[in-house]
Amino acid sequence: MISSACEQGPGQYQLQYEGEWVQGRREGLGTHYYHNQEIFSGQFVANIRHGFGRYFFSNGDVYAGEWVDDRRTGRGTFYYSNGDIFVGE
Repeated sequence: MISSACEQGPGQYQLQYEGEWVQGRREGLGTHYYHNQEIFSGQFVANIRHGFGRYFFSNGDVYAGEWVDDRRTGRGTFYYSNGDIFVGE
């Protein structure tokens, strides 16, 4: 767990991340564990999700596909917890 000061004003930022770091930023392959029990495992560039990754939602759904600038984009597959699968953009 990392706890660091915000750049301006009071606050606390907590992060659970396992993976590669470059100059204090997430870079390369890693896994980010969110406070809401969701998980992203994949590529990071300049501290954001960028490239291929998998996002595990707390309800059991999973998205596997491309990320650009921290957003799902392009081709991907959504696996719903009820067994349905959606492949597309």
